Amino acid sequence: MHDRREPEGSGAWMRLIIGLRRPQRGPSTLFHRRSAVLSCAEVNLQLLLGARMIGHIRGELVVKQPPEVVVDVQGVGYEILVPMTTYYVLPGLGEQVRLWTHLSIREDAHVLFGFAQESERTLFRTLIKVNGIGPKLALAILSAIEPDDFARFIEMDDINQLMKIPGVGKKMAERLALELKGKVHGGNADGPLFSAASPAVAAVDPVEDAESALVSLGYKPAVAAKMIKQVQAPGLASDELIRLALKSAL
Repeated sequence: MHDRREPEGSGAWMRLIIGLRRPQRGPSTLFHRRSAVLSCAEVNLQLLLGARMIGHIRGELVVKQPPEVVVDVQGVGYEILVPMTTYYVLPGLGEQVRLWTHLSIREDAHVLFGFAQESERTLFRTLIKVNGIGPKLALAILSAIEPDDFARFIEMDDINQLMKIPGVGKKMAERLALELKGKVHGGNADGPLFSAASPAVAAVDPVEDAESALVSLGYKPAVAAKMIKQVQAPGLASDELIRLALKSAL
C-alpha cells in the first residue's frame, strides 16, 4: 500500500507558492487558481534543488536495470542510480522499497543516487569529497567492493587492491589511502530500508545485461565481456553474474 503522506516540507512550499499566486482581485482569478494547481510540479522541482532535501525515497520498484532503478512514488517515477551492493538486495519488481538518497547537481543534469544502507551513502559522500572523484567513480567503488573491505584496504595502505577498482589508478589509489585514512568505516548496522530481497525477475539476456552494467561502472566493453565470460554459467541471473565478475576482479 502506497504511503500517501506528502514529502517533508512540501506543505510549506505549497502554501508559499499558492499564497504568492493568489490575486487580491481582478479578472485573472481563474488563471491564477489554475496556476496554483500546476504549482505542484514546481514544489517537486524545488524539492530536487538541494542534495539534502531528499533524504530517502519510498515507493514501488518498477524498473531494475543495473545500475539504474525506477521507483514509483504516487505516480511519479524517480530514476535512481544504485551501487551493485544495493542492487543485490533489492526486492522484486512491484514490491515496496525505500532507499537513502543523494542528489548530484550538474549543469546538464540532476542525478539521484540511492543506497540500501545509510553507511553506504555516508561513504559515497565521503568519496566525492576527494579531489578527482566524482559521483560516477564513487558509485563504481561502492559497486566493486564492500565498505568493510574498502575501509580495511585504506587503513592498510593496500594500494594494489585499490587499483583493482575500475577507474582507480596508482595515483588515485595513493590519494585515497592518504586522504581517507581514519575517515572511513565499514559496517551495516543500520540495516536495509526494506524487509527482504525477493528473487529478481530474469532478464531477457542476463549476459548482455551484466556486461552493460559493468560498462556503466567504468569498465571498457571488451574488459566487461571478458569478466562476464570468465564467470558465466547456465542459469545465472544478471545480478549474480555481476557479483561474481566484480568479486573475481579483486
